[in-house]
This record gives sequence, structure tokens and C-alpha cells, in this order.
Amino acid sequence: MHDWLLRLPLALCGVLAFAGWTAAATPVVTPSNVELQGNFAQVQLVVQQPPESGSVGIDSPDLTRSVTYTSTHPEIATVNAAGRVAAVANGTSEVLVQSGDQTVRVPVTVAGLVERPVVAFREFVSPVLSHAGCNQGACHASQFGKGGFVLSVVGFDPDKDWNSMIRDREGRRVNPMEPDASLLLKKPMMAVPHGGGQRL
Repeated sequence: MHDWLLRLPLALCGVLAFAGWTAAATPVVTPSNVELQGNFAQVQLVVQQPPESGSVGIDSPDLTRSVTYTSTHPEIATVNAAGRVAAVANGTSEVLVQSGDQTVRVPVTVAGLVERPVVAFREFVSPVLSHAGCNQGACHASQFGKGGFVLSVVGFDPDKDWNSMIRDREGRRVNPMEPDASLLLKKPMMAVPHGGGQRL
């Protein structure tokens, strides 16, 4: 075999290096293994591009919104375009994170889902009020509330908030017979006039 055939691969690597070409490092996905516990469990994946040498850090480029996500078993766990993984049924699946011609596989385990989950006020309802801004000082958590509806600041007193939503004003804010018609939903959705505008 001619010597130039043996030297060709080395020469080619040298040319590519001189031109500034380097193979893209495999993206790092956090968490690398997802465990979802319970009916409402969700996890946000974060994808970063590591440097050519070393590990990802605070300055590493964020690829979370520029990669493609696919669930191998969407009947077990779904994933949206932004990388949020949500539990659907007990079992195992994988999320494939595609960046160019590179694919990172993230194992997903879902457990603890029941047919009739218990929706706890403190864990599930109060955070929604905080996210929508309902229990902020400028809204229903002001000194006298708004429109007679008073909430504690950032939900520090969930028992008081529950009573205000369910028992206060003879329970007019919640309709147990027709939940979708509850004033507590219709106002922030602007199905009826709401001074705070559309929140949900």
C-alpha cells in the first residue's frame, strides 16, 4: 500500500482542524434520568451544550428550546416541545432528545398513579393562585382584598384561603354541582367581569 494512503486520514484531520472544524460535543440533559411520582408529576428537562473539553457550567449555551423531544411511549409519559415531561400512566418510557444528528436518551419511570387522585389544596390549588398573581399584595392579598374576596399573602395561610374560597359568602364562589360554572373559575377566565383581568 502506498504511504500516501496511510497518511491521508491524518492529513485530512489536520486540514479540518486548521479550518476550525470540530465535532459538536454531545448535549448534556438534566436530569439524565426522570422519575415521576403521582398523577400530576412533571419535570422540566434542561439541555446544554458542553465545551469541547470539560463539563457544562453556568455559561454553557442553553439548547432547551432548540432541540426536538420525542417520547417513545406517550401513553406512559408525554413531553412537549419545550421539554416538559408529564406522567400519564404507570410504567417506563424514554424521551429522545435530538440535536442535529445527535440523540440523547433519557429514561423515564412513572409510578404512583391512581384512578381517583386526591387534589390537595395546599399542594395543587394554592400554587396556581400564586402563579396567577391572585394572592399578591396588589390583588386579593391586599389589606381588605378585592371585591370582598381576601387571600393571605403568597398563600402563607392556606387554611384561611380555603375557607375564603369555599365557605365565605355562603359558598357562592364554588359550585360543587357544576364545577365549571364556579365563580372562582369564571372570573379569572373573564367569563364574567373581573377587575383583575384574565388570569387563567
